[in-house]
Amino acid sequence: MGILNAQPAQKAAPGASQDLTNPILEQIQDGIEAAVPKELKRDYLAIVVSGMTIMFSKETSKFMDERLAQSQDTPTAVASGIADLMLLIYNESKKTMSIPAGMLASFSLMCEALDYGSKIGKIEIDQEIVTACTDATWKAVTEKFGMSQEKINQVIAQGQQGQADQSQAAMPVQAGA
Repeated sequence: MGILNAQPAQKAAPGASQDLTNPILEQIQDGIEAAVPKELKRDYLAIVVSGMTIMFSKETSKFMDERLAQSQDTPTAVASGIADLMLLIYNESKKTMSIPAGMLASFSLMCEALDYGSKIGKIEIDQEIVTACTDATWKAVTEKFGMSQEKINQVIAQGQQGQADQSQAAMPVQAGA
Protein backbone atom coordinates (compact mmCIF):
# COMPACT_ATOMS: atom_id res chain seq x y z
CA MET A 1 0.00 0.00 0.00
CA GLY A 2 1.56 3.28 -1.09
CA ILE A 3 1.61 6.49 0.87
CA LEU A 4 -1.01 8.07 -1.38
CA ASN A 5 -3.40 5.23 -0.47
CA ALA A 6 -3.15 5.83 3.28
CA GLN A 7 -6.20 6.06 5.50
CA PRO A 8 -6.51 9.00 7.90
CA ALA A 9 -5.29 8.50 11.46
CA GLN A 10 -8.01 8.06 14.06
CA LYS A 11 -7.35 10.74 16.69
CA ALA A 12 -3.73 9.63 16.95
CA ALA A 13 -2.55 12.85 18.52
CA PRO A 14 -4.23 15.26 20.93
CA GLY A 15 -6.32 17.67 18.94
CA ALA A 16 -5.87 15.82 15.65
CA SER A 17 -9.03 16.17 13.63
CA GLN A 18 -10.26 16.68 10.13
CA ASP A 19 -12.76 19.19 11.46
CA LEU A 20 -11.13 22.58 11.78
CA THR A 21 -12.19 24.56 14.83
CA ASN A 22 -11.13 28.03 13.69
CA PRO A 23 -13.50 29.92 11.35
CA ILE A 24 -10.62 31.62 9.50
CA LEU A 25 -9.04 28.24 8.75
CA GLU A 26 -12.41 26.71 7.85
CA GLN A 27 -13.02 29.48 5.33
CA ILE A 28 -9.60 28.95 3.75
CA GLN A 29 -10.09 25.18 3.65
CA ASP A 30 -13.51 25.57 2.02
CA GLY A 31 -12.03 27.96 -0.54
CA ILE A 32 -9.20 25.57 -1.38
CA GLU A 33 -11.54 22.62 -1.78
CA ALA A 34 -13.86 24.65 -4.00
CA ALA A 35 -10.91 25.73 -6.16
CA VAL A 36 -9.53 22.23 -6.78
CA PRO A 37 -10.19 21.39 -10.41
CA LYS A 38 -12.25 18.25 -10.94
CA GLU A 39 -9.34 16.47 -12.63
CA LEU A 40 -7.10 17.07 -9.58
CA LYS A 41 -9.67 16.27 -6.86
CA ARG A 42 -8.64 12.64 -6.38
CA ASP A 43 -4.93 13.47 -6.22
CA TYR A 44 -5.58 16.39 -3.89
CA LEU A 45 -7.60 14.26 -1.48
CA ALA A 46 -4.99 11.46 -1.54
CA ILE A 47 -2.23 13.95 -0.70
CA VAL A 48 -4.23 15.55 2.12
CA VAL A 49 -5.09 12.16 3.64
CA SER A 50 -1.46 11.04 3.35
CA GLY A 51 -0.22 14.28 4.90
CA MET A 52 -2.66 14.10 7.78
CA THR A 53 -1.79 10.46 8.37
CA ILE A 54 1.87 11.40 8.66
CA MET A 55 1.22 14.54 10.71
CA PHE A 56 -1.05 12.85 13.24
CA SER A 57 0.22 9.30 13.51
CA LYS A 58 1.44 8.20 16.93
CA GLU A 59 4.91 7.61 15.48
CA THR A 60 5.37 10.99 13.81
CA SER A 61 3.16 13.59 15.53
CA LYS A 62 5.99 14.25 17.98
CA PHE A 63 7.96 15.88 15.17
CA MET A 64 5.26 18.49 14.66
CA ASP A 65 5.08 19.08 18.41
CA GLU A 66 8.87 19.53 18.55
CA ARG A 67 8.95 21.90 15.59
CA LEU A 68 6.21 24.07 17.08
CA ALA A 69 7.82 24.05 20.53
CA GLN A 70 11.32 24.93 19.29
CA SER A 71 10.42 27.88 17.10
CA GLN A 72 9.50 31.40 18.08
CA ASP A 73 8.73 32.04 14.39
CA THR A 74 5.42 30.26 13.73
CA PRO A 75 5.22 30.98 9.99
CA THR A 76 8.69 29.57 9.36
CA ALA A 77 8.08 26.52 11.58
CA VAL A 78 4.76 25.70 9.92
CA ALA A 79 5.99 26.42 6.38
CA SER A 80 9.19 24.41 6.67
CA GLY A 81 7.26 21.52 8.20
CA ILE A 82 4.71 21.52 5.40
CA ALA A 83 7.44 21.79 2.74
CA ASP A 84 9.29 18.84 4.29
CA LEU A 85 6.04 16.88 4.46
CA MET A 86 5.23 17.59 0.80
CA LEU A 87 8.69 16.48 -0.29
CA LEU A 88 8.33 13.28 1.77
CA ILE A 89 4.98 12.51 0.13
CA TYR A 90 6.42 13.28 -3.30
CA ASN A 91 9.41 11.01 -2.75
CA GLU A 92 7.27 8.23 -1.24
CA SER A 93 5.01 8.41 -4.29
CA LYS A 94 8.09 7.64 -6.40
CA LYS A 95 7.83 11.18 -7.72
CA THR A 96 4.41 10.58 -9.29
CA MET A 97 2.54 13.01 -7.04
CA SER A 98 0.75 15.76 -8.96
CA ILE A 99 2.59 18.99 -8.17
CA PRO A 100 -0.49 21.21 -8.80
CA ALA A 101 -2.58 19.01 -6.48
CA GLY A 102 0.30 19.01 -4.01
CA MET A 103 0.46 22.79 -3.96
CA LEU A 104 -3.24 23.00 -3.13
CA ALA A 105 -2.92 20.21 -0.56
CA SER A 106 0.00 22.00 1.10
CA PHE A 107 -2.32 24.86 2.09
CA SER A 108 -4.96 22.49 3.42
CA LEU A 109 -2.27 20.75 5.47
CA MET A 110 -1.02 24.15 6.65
CA CYS A 111 -4.54 24.85 7.95
CA GLU A 112 -4.55 21.50 9.74
CA ALA A 113 -1.15 22.25 11.31
CA LEU A 114 -2.28 25.70 12.45
CA ASP A 115 -5.49 24.29 13.87
CA TYR A 116 -3.55 21.60 15.72
CA GLY A 117 -1.12 24.23 17.07
CA SER A 118 -4.08 26.25 18.29
CA LYS A 119 -5.69 23.23 19.97
CA ILE A 120 -2.51 22.44 21.92
CA GLY A 121 -2.00 26.10 22.88
CA LYS A 122 1.12 26.80 20.78
CA ILE A 123 -0.43 29.11 18.17
CA GLU A 124 -2.97 31.90 18.42
CA ILE A 125 -4.86 32.05 15.14
CA ASP A 126 -5.65 35.42 13.61
CA GLN A 127 -5.66 36.79 10.07
CA GLU A 128 -2.11 38.11 10.40
CA ILE A 129 -0.61 34.73 11.36
CA VAL A 130 -2.62 32.94 8.68
CA THR A 131 -1.44 35.36 6.00
CA ALA A 132 2.18 35.07 7.13
CA CYS A 133 1.95 31.26 7.20
CA THR A 134 0.34 31.17 3.76
CA ASP A 135 3.10 33.34 2.26
CA ALA A 136 5.83 31.35 4.02
CA THR A 137 4.29 28.01 2.99
CA TRP A 138 4.06 29.08 -0.65
CA LYS A 139 7.69 30.14 -0.60
CA ALA A 140 8.96 27.07 1.28
CA VAL A 141 7.09 24.53 -0.84
CA THR A 142 8.03 26.12 -4.18
CA GLU A 143 11.67 26.34 -3.06
CA LYS A 144 11.62 22.73 -1.87
CA PHE A 145 10.49 21.66 -5.34
CA GLY A 146 12.99 23.96 -7.06
CA MET A 147 10.34 26.13 -8.68
CA SER A 148 11.43 29.61 -9.72
CA GLN A 149 8.96 32.49 -9.93
CA GLU A 150 9.35 32.37 -13.72
CA LYS A 151 8.36 28.68 -13.80
CA ILE A 152 5.41 29.34 -11.48
CA ASN A 153 4.22 32.17 -13.77
CA GLN A 154 4.46 29.79 -16.76
CA VAL A 155 2.40 27.12 -14.99
CA ILE A 156 -0.23 29.71 -14.01
CA ALA A 157 -0.38 31.04 -17.57
CA GLN A 158 -0.73 27.50 -18.95
CA GLY A 159 -3.51 26.77 -16.48
CA GLN A 160 -5.34 29.95 -17.40
CA GLN A 161 -4.95 29.17 -21.10
CA GLY A 162 -6.24 25.64 -20.50
CA GLN A 163 -9.30 27.00 -18.70
CA ALA A 164 -9.95 29.45 -21.54
CA ASP A 165 -9.61 26.62 -24.09
CA GLN A 166 -12.06 24.47 -22.10
CA SER A 167 -14.55 27.34 -21.88
CA GLN A 168 -14.40 27.91 -25.62
CA ALA A 169 -14.72 24.18 -26.32
CA ALA A 170 -17.79 24.00 -24.08
CA MET A 171 -19.55 26.80 -25.97
CA PRO A 172 -22.03 25.45 -28.52
CA VAL A 173 -21.27 26.24 -32.12
CA GLN A 174 -24.06 28.20 -33.78
CA ALA A 175 -25.11 27.05 -37.23
CA GLY A 176 -24.30 29.52 -39.96
CA ALA A 177 -21.91 31.49 -37.80
